Amino acid sequence: MRYLYGALTLLVAITCAIFAVSNRASVSLSLWPFPGTLEIPVFILVLGTTLVGLLLGLAVGWLLSMPARLARRRLATRLAVAEADVQRLKAQIAGQAAVALPNVSARIDA
Repeated sequence: MRYLYGALTLLVAITCAIFAVSNRASVSLSLWPFPGTLEIPVFILVLGTTLVGLLLGLAVGWLLSMPARLARRRLATRLAVAEADVQRLKAQIAGQAAVALPNVSARIDA
């Protein structure tokens, strides 16, 4: 899996480098409510907007998965409490069985 991740990362990096070298021409960028324009290379515009979109998508995905993460944490806590109760009850039953066994054997002998 590590090699696959490294290979894909290398492929994306090479693709971005080739794209940046191929698209060095400048474009004029003006944002409507703000006065003035910016002259920036095409590759910065494309890669920058792609990065912003990626970060926004990751943020939205993280926020949407928050209820599931909280529920998993709550269930893990409840499971730990239930397992501790089971161990306590097993110990309690084992202690009672040890006390009850001599009485049972005495009845059998009689």
